[in-house]
Amino acid sequence: MGALASLKRFAGPEFLREAGRVCCAKLVRSSLALGLKRRMERNPIAASRSSFLANFLRDPCGTGALAPATPTLAASVARVTHEAWQAHGSRLKLIELGAGTGALTRDLKRMNPVLVERNEDWAALLRTRFPGLEVLNECAADTLRGLREPVGLVTSIPLLNNPQSNELKSLLQQAYADGVLRFCVLYTYGLRDPLAGSGFRQHRRASFVPRSLPPAHVWVYQ
Repeated sequence: MGALASLKRFAGPEFLREAGRVCCAKLVRSSLALGLKRRMERNPIAASRSSFLANFLRDPCGTGALAPATPTLAASVARVTHEAWQAHGSRLKLIELGAGTGALTRDLKRMNPVLVERNEDWAALLRTRFPGLEVLNECAADTLRGLREPVGLVTSIPLLNNPQSNELKSLLQQAYADGVLRFCVLYTYGLRDPLAGSGFRQHRRASFVPRSLPPAHVWVYQ
């Protein structure tokens, strides 16, 4: 008796349908990830924008933008981050939360950041694009809960209209109060301070970037 016949004999039709659905889903995800990788190799900027748009349509609040950070915005975030990083000692561990497809990472990589990205395909892409950097495929909230040593943070995770916004703000506040979060740099498309009332002793709008879609504000907290 063949393997397929044996499987049909001992497994019901519902099990077989579910197994087939799972296998098909995995094949589709692998195909999409491979396609994204190849597109990134040919034209990284265009492929990154295409992937971002697709993710935004699936999860607008979690993605937060139609496209990744522009080169001008990335350069501004990196400059502000480097200033804070040097002020706290250049050996301080740096973590980039919500690294996405690596739009900010290109400018941050000289600081050897640990990259955190919950999207499995994007995390795999980051490992390919930045083989010298550590990539964690996990939720930012889990990363923040697991902090045990002093770090600096850069985050692209949207806090405006994000259903996890309150949880993330609370975790950032607790990490700062515990002394493990030394500084945090983020950008927002809103006008107001995204971490107002979170307990940081110093917080300021470090730069305004009009050459961004939409225009963005870079904030630093320490």
